[in-house]
This record gives sequence, structure tokens and C-alpha cells, in this order.
Amino acid sequence: MLYTAKEFSNEILNVMDNKKIIISGKEKNIRFLNEYSITNNQRINIIKALTSKNFVEKRKNGDAKIKTEWLYIFNPNYLLTNIYGEEEFVKLYIKICVINNVIYVESFHKDSDY
Repeated sequence: MLYTAKEFSNEILNVMDNKKIIISGKEKNIRFLNEYSITNNQRINIIKALTSKNFVEKRKNGDAKIKTEWLYIFNPNYLLTNIYGEEEFVKLYIKICVINNVIYVESFHKDSDY
């Protein structure tokens, strides 16, 4: 049976309700948050608003530090204001998974930073 992008994305989107969201504090994520003054609540709202239309791929996890088999990549577009007060459309790179009943966000930054 061939799976569609919607079916792959729904594997994670359908289990996100009422789960705690933890976002990695890696440098790339922090730099992006500072560049656009994005709050924790804004990040969580963006993650909760992900849809199958934003889905890019389901990828086998190759990082032993992340205790999950699969990672899900999303690329939503948002109108954000940078630290200079200029608005711009930004394509985000969001990589998420489920670990121990928690949504873990490994990547949350501009797609071009990937």
C-alpha cells in the first residue's frame, strides 16, 4: 500500500493534542528565535497549527541522541517581523517527533538555515 503525504503527516498530527511540547535549545533554534523575537507561546501555536499541507517528509532518525524511530519535517510559511521591524515571509523548517508521550521539536528555524 502506498502512503500519501497526508497519511504520513497525520501519524504525528493526530497525536499532538494535549501533549506537552518540548523544543530543543540548540543554537540554530535560539538564533532564529532571537532574530524574529518569537516567544515560546508563538512557537507552540505555530507547531499546533501544522497541517498536512505543510508536510515535507517522514525521515528515518539517524541521531542516536533522539530516542525515536521517525522524524517528521514541516515547512510552513509565516509573515514574521525581524529585529529591525521589517516584515517578511519566512519558510520555516520544523522537525518533530514523539518521545515518551511528548512532542519533541528538534528543529525550529528558517528553512534556509538547514
